[in-house]
Amino acid sequence: MPVIVRNRRMKEGPDRSLPQRWTPLIAAKGFAPLPTVFLENYSKLNITVSEAMLLVHIHQYKWTADLPFPSVTLLARLMGCSTRNVRKLCLSLESVGYIKRVTRDGMSNLFDMSGLYAKLEDIITNVSLANAAKKQEVEAALAAEQQEVEAALAAEQNVPPLELVL
Repeated sequence: MPVIVRNRRMKEGPDRSLPQRWTPLIAAKGFAPLPTVFLENYSKLNITVSEAMLLVHIHQYKWTADLPFPSVTLLARLMGCSTRNVRKLCLSLESVGYIKRVTRDGMSNLFDMSGLYAKLEDIITNVSLANAAKKQEVEAALAAEQQEVEAALAAEQNVPPLELVL
């Protein structure tokens, strides 16, 4: 049985630290947290894999609630492509409203991803609504089936007894 300690970490149980899940050397290089809803649903966003990877790389530089600001040059180097290609990917993501580049004089752009976040929240909400609707359908079907069973039982109780003819 796990024991909860003051800092709310489990004292016993599997070690879920990053060095244990990957390797100490990999963990020392850092990590970028990505929401599962993005990883599981980026294909539903109607974006290319390259556009999804660009979003991943931008998120690598989102450390606080502030907008991230990796340069196009840096993003191109990380993605192994040209700056022109990164700019095309940005334009494509802007055209569907998933990102908005905020220009700054003499500095790299800020990347506002509130459009992406809104779409991911829509996906979560729609899945929740679909699950709720499905649950209501199942409950209605079960209620109808229960009524049929009760009606059949009531009909059986009102059947006159069979007469034996000898």
